[in-house]
Amino acid sequence: MRLVRCIAIVVVALGAVVVAPDGAWARTNCVEFARQASTITLSGDAWTWWAKAAQSDHEAGSSPEARSVLVFKRTSRMRNGHVAVVRRIINSRTITIDHANWGSGRADKGKVTYNVLVEDASPNNDWSEVRVWHAPSQSYGSSYATYGFIYETMPAVRRLASR
Repeated sequence: MRLVRCIAIVVVALGAVVVAPDGAWARTNCVEFARQASTITLSGDAWTWWAKAAQSDHEAGSSPEARSVLVFKRTSRMRNGHVAVVRRIINSRTITIDHANWGSGRADKGKVTYNVLVEDASPNNDWSEVRVWHAPSQSYGSSYATYGFIYETMPAVRRLASR
């Protein structure tokens, strides 16, 4: 499993379309997928990641960056919240994500989905509310409140150089 995980992370980092083989991330939860597909080392329910990022070396903000993690707030429909890894920035209001366990149907439970469109639906263009592409209906779904993006840990050398 470790080898498959490492290969998949390298492929994701190169921006290739990833098709996981059966058994490799075929069924997982969003938290485990985000931990494996990014360098974010947080754990626990997805909605808790925002506060945990503030207490760790992870920086957070309201602008998407490739490989950052988008943190959704918990709702009555998503009691544990949700996290997704940003794959690509298309424009100031559209990104693509990779994520797991999105959907309410039995077939969607634990499923990993790649290269999914997400649009910023917030009135102030701050990504505090988003809509996720729903492939079966070929349209964006309902709006979801988000906390923002957790960025990959900045290495100490880069952090010092940016001051």
